Amino acid sequence: QTTRLATSAFAAGYDGKDWSGYVTRYDLATGSAALDPDTSKWKWGVHPAVPAVPGTTTTPPVPAKPATPKSTADLMDEKAASWPAERFVLSHKTQTVGGVTTGVGISWTWANLSTDQKNALKTVGATLDTSTTADATAIARMDFLRGSRTRERDAGPAGIFRNRGSRHGDVVNSRLWYLDGKPGSGYTRDGYPAFRSANASRPSMLYVGANDGMLHGFDATTGEEKIAYVPEGLISALPELTRPTYTHRYFVDGSPFTGDLRIGSDWKTYLAGFPGAGGKGYFVLDVTNPATFVEANANNLVVMDRTGGTVDDDIGHILSEPVTERGDPSVTRQIARLNNGRWALVTGNGYNSSSEKAVLLIQYLDGARELLKITADGTGGNGNGLSAPRLLDLNGDKIPDVAYAGDLRGNMWKFDLSGASAGSWSVAFSGTPLWVARDGVGATGTRQPITTAPAWLAHPQGGLMILFGTGQNLTDADRTTSARQTLYGLYDNTPITRNTAENPLTGSGSVTLGSAGSAITNRSALVEQTTGSTPAGTTTDSGSNIYQLSSNPVDYTGAAARRGWFMDLPESGERLLENIAWFDGDLIDARSVVPAQGGDPTTETCDPPSVGGRRYRTILNAVNGSAPESQVFAYTATDTTGPVTGSRVENGVGISIGGVKKESMFTPPGSTAAPEARKLGSVTLRPSWRQLQ
Repeated sequence: QTTRLATSAFAAGYDGKDWSGYVTRYDLATGSAALDPDTSKWKWGVHPAVPAVPGTTTTPPVPAKPATPKSTADLMDEKAASWPAERFVLSHKTQTVGGVTTGVGISWTWANLSTDQKNALKTVGATLDTSTTADATAIARMDFLRGSRTRERDAGPAGIFRNRGSRHGDVVNSRLWYLDGKPGSGYTRDGYPAFRSANASRPSMLYVGANDGMLHGFDATTGEEKIAYVPEGLISALPELTRPTYTHRYFVDGSPFTGDLRIGSDWKTYLAGFPGAGGKGYFVLDVTNPATFVEANANNLVVMDRTGGTVDDDIGHILSEPVTERGDPSVTRQIARLNNGRWALVTGNGYNSSSEKAVLLIQYLDGARELLKITADGTGGNGNGLSAPRLLDLNGDKIPDVAYAGDLRGNMWKFDLSGASAGSWSVAFSGTPLWVARDGVGATGTRQPITTAPAWLAHPQGGLMILFGTGQNLTDADRTTSARQTLYGLYDNTPITRNTAENPLTGSGSVTLGSAGSAITNRSALVEQTTGSTPAGTTTDSGSNIYQLSSNPVDYTGAAARRGWFMDLPESGERLLENIAWFDGDLIDARSVVPAQGGDPTTETCDPPSVGGRRYRTILNAVNGSAPESQVFAYTATDTTGPVTGSRVENGVGISIGGVKKESMFTPPGSTAAPEARKLGSVTLRPSWRQLQ
């Protein structure tokens, strides 16, 4: 997966042969999606080009290889043997002093571990090593995990641990998070402009989770690791990484994100991280200033860790991608000031919690750091869990007033957070969902799981359009399911009243949600849009199939007013696993997939899939689900019946389970440019008119 900026792109991935990973920076030519041909501008270093070597009668030819940028794995592996001891790695431990149990952030060294954590590093499988050499072996194991390679099996007679291809572990599902050096949350009061100015020159950072047991923080300019974090709840599983017979498993596989917030009188930048498939819970770090990443600050930098000990029954594996703001993928409101004046991390409770309920988690980050829970589906025991929420500010004060989130049982919930007291916050529509996604009419269809966060748009008639797709890929059985999944655009017609005295600069003002809005109970209230399974054309440059969408009208007024639209995804097994993005204007960009079959998403494998995956990109109007009015894909199509504007395209396989995984949205070295989508043209107003009195 890839994060792209104006003149550079960052790609993370893994090599399934040895479970090594990497983050690579691609410095791009100005105004281009291609790698800059001037290798002297590649900021992380260069692997020089290799010229071709002709073959002989006894040796095969060696093909030429272009120059390639160095990765974070290259930079780690070039470090001296002493680097692991110098590396800045943090963790957390729970300790009881004077009968009071508290958590404390620690520099992750043997001397700082609790007794239980030391015993965990002496334990492989279920066997605790109680021999006289137990401590020495556990310390060597910890050195291995910190990056020492002197005890790998190929290192010599003393080698007892697994051989690694790199010190850098595999990055599979964790998405890269780019933190720009200059704070960009956009607050205008309480001293935030001064905070932004004071930190304007702090280094930009990249954060990503890896299955070497750590979250990594890299300097985006140099590629050097500045910080690493080992979640407390994963320490007991770390010895598995040292086994010569290691079978891949997940560790820190969730996707981190950051947000600015005010703690007391000081502005901070906090990072929320998640083990994801590697474990339940979450952790929070203070990443305000990389200059403070030193051992003496360990307890201040680790704000909290809810991965260890007994995790709350309502907290599960939080696997969702960060929910970012439209037009700015580096800003999320999941860390926000709420209407009661407190700052919090807001997230869904994830999947496979002990209670199996769908719960919105509001983890306060100030004061006593309590956890507030708003239960949507409280049935329990039915395999449910809440996905990532979309938080909406309805009056421009940068304080969320409502949140929308889906769950595994197809419910799209709305949470009313508009009150000044947390005691007034609740599930809207009297505790019922806005919509229950099913693959048929009424209550007879099969429920469709929702694992992504919705997008939203102000509706022309007032109220909001809520946009999302259905589908999941959480278990091995999910890969082969042929269940029908759907794109939805729902009209939440709840009236919104904004206080006329509101002032975003001072934070005054409020929002009141009317009671006239109603939930949607049947597909008959929606208009169906369709796309055939037969291509309307094929691209001449890449052979991708193009499909044409319908443009059935959706009337939101009158006696037969509708409440939105839906489009069943036409391919068997197709589902939406990425958050809907915005393309241009009112056009949404929905990227769906038919997953590859033959692999196990819970363990990963380097074996090729028996059935390759397919990716689709669908661009349509958010308000009515209709096709764009002009062509949006910038390539030529062959078609025997006439021009194809094409609002849905098949992007080919695009998924790799085994081997080296590189998925990118730019042109890597040695590759040809992929077709690009282009935004619609804009109309420039004539500037010479003047008003006559």
